[in-house]
Amino acid sequence: VYILLCLPAMICGRSFVSCMRVYFSQAGDYTYLSLNAPNIYTFMYPTFKGNESVTNHLVPAAVAFGITSTLVLGFFLFVTQKDIKDEDLIKIAYLLTLFIPFVLPKMHERYFYLAEVMAILYLCINPKKWYISLLSIAGSFSGYNLYLFNTYYFNDGNVNLLIGASMITASIILLCFDIFKGKTISFKERDNKQESL
Repeated sequence: VYILLCLPAMICGRSFVSCMRVYFSQAGDYTYLSLNAPNIYTFMYPTFKGNESVTNHLVPAAVAFGITSTLVLGFFLFVTQKDIKDEDLIKIAYLLTLFIPFVLPKMHERYFYLAEVMAILYLCINPKKWYISLLSIAGSFSGYNLYLFNTYYFNDGNVNLLIGASMITASIILLCFDIFKGKTISFKERDNKQESL
């Protein structure tokens, strides 16, 4: 799909190699751990903002942390979610679209867009837990508000993002309770034949 989307650029003269390397080349453009994204790195953002040497050393560790924590979450989803229904898929998709930009560094505020779409779908299937969707959408808005309007909940942009990151942290925790509640770890697939008997 990515190669198909690159075809217009290649038809206009961009090389295939350049199209394949575009994200890798852009990855080095910024040195901040968070780019207006209300994620976990917001909690250390004021300390390291403007100190490129420290941030550059932290980025590889933050990438490793983000990938490792996503793999751990994926592992727990794999071993606990055996009989997945359509509603479970929406919950899992919501969690992943919220969790991944939350733990990866160099994220922009816009990387939470898909999580907001999933928050609305989650609200449709689980209206009693409306507060989870509200927390994540309000948390994401703290980044948009900062970027689009340059306005803050308080007089400090860092506080703005800290509030948003706290909201998203709370929504991730509540969503995990909803997904993993009553689930047990099992490495075996259920035998459908025995269940039918």
